[in-house]
Amino acid sequence: KSESEIRNIVMEKLELVGMPNDGHKFPGEISGGMRKRAGLARALVLDPKIILCDEPDSGLDPVRTAYLSQLLIDINAQIDATVLIVTHNINIARTVPDNIGMLFRKKLVMFGPREVLLTSEEPVVKQFLNGRRIGPIGMSEEKD
Repeated sequence: KSESEIRNIVMEKLELVGMPNDGHKFPGEISGGMRKRAGLARALVLDPKIILCDEPDSGLDPVRTAYLSQLLIDINAQIDATVLIVTHNINIARTVPDNIGMLFRKKLVMFGPREVLLTSEEPVVKQFLNGRRIGPIGMSEEKD
């Protein structure tokens, strides 16, 4: 591709993540939330079929996390790709995905529509969602 085609693709992806006027900035000149969005734009440049977001809200305050969650919802609606989010943040899990899976002790203990998981009576899922200390999830490495 020509340099101008590449530039157009980059600008299109930056606009998609809400950074249309920030393409000239260096990493040190942008905030943590902007870095997250720039990373997402970088991933989108290749038009992938699967996008992996590993703890996308790490280091962000709750307000920026809410903005990022909505951005992921909006982008998912606009592109033809699967967005796979790895998160411990219940607020993201409650709002962003259509389907949720939960891993426990290296096994997928549940996968399905968001509403099914969020109302599950499965002990591991219920303990995780409620943040209770008592239940199958423990603190020892032997147990988990």
